Amino acid sequence: MKKKDLSTRFGIIGGKSGGDPYDRAAYDWGVTLSNPHTGRKYNYNRKRERVFHSNIFYPKHTPAWIRELSLQHLIDEAIKLDVRKDAQYLRRLRFSHPSELRMEEQVIQVQDALEMFTLLGMVVIAACHRPIAENNPENYHTHVLLLMRDVVDDGFGKKNRSWNDRRLAVQFRKKWTEQCNRLLSEKGLATKIEYRKFEDRGEDKEPKIFMSKGDLAKEKQGIKTERGEYNREVERRNDKRALLEKQKEQYRQRERNHEGFLGERQRER
Repeated sequence: MKKKDLSTRFGIIGGKSGGDPYDRAAYDWGVTLSNPHTGRKYNYNRKRERVFHSNIFYPKHTPAWIRELSLQHLIDEAIKLDVRKDAQYLRRLRFSHPSELRMEEQVIQVQDALEMFTLLGMVVIAACHRPIAENNPENYHTHVLLLMRDVVDDGFGKKNRSWNDRRLAVQFRKKWTEQCNRLLSEKGLATKIEYRKFEDRGEDKEPKIFMSKGDLAKEKQGIKTERGEYNREVERRNDKRALLEKQKEQYRQRERNHEGFLGERQRER
């Protein structure tokens, strides 16, 4: 059985984290959007080829006029009340897909998993990406933007503080993992996705840290980065742990074999 670790990242656009919601959404969808507040225009049309699916999911009570808004106008409407300089605009989520599944299967799984958020009342903006780097052919993943305000008849109301619950992230990771593993099992594939931390599984391993697209590009050019060096050091330490554990298991097996041999000799007497 091949085990794969689920990669997820949750974060905030705006506030202390910074970031422009129009820039993020344009990048995710591979389109052009403009920030009417700053006058900046973000053009990611050249990145469109990596997006194999994009969609907006709404709670059932969402008015028809909101559903008909374009991506540009939906974000305009969703953040127009966020006038403070330190305002938090959107939540963001990125999660990996098992590459063993066909892209159409991945899309269905993504839609089913994100229903968790729409049932809570959130509007969900999602875009599924295929790998673009030859050195990372399994990098299928989805970018998600979660609107922070309740949907009301005349637009967006107050920010829903109950959505700040960190347990929602764990619930989503578990839901996505269970869905994928169920389909992988049904297809007879010897792959299993794991969402738990190493310590929760009883494994003596260190996790690697996320590599930005900028860091990956530098590494591909032979330029070592701080994050790349950190991950290589983690790999070395994990390899040492794995080797040590293998040696321990070999020693334990020899001890068991020896005990079995002695027991057999005693029975023969």
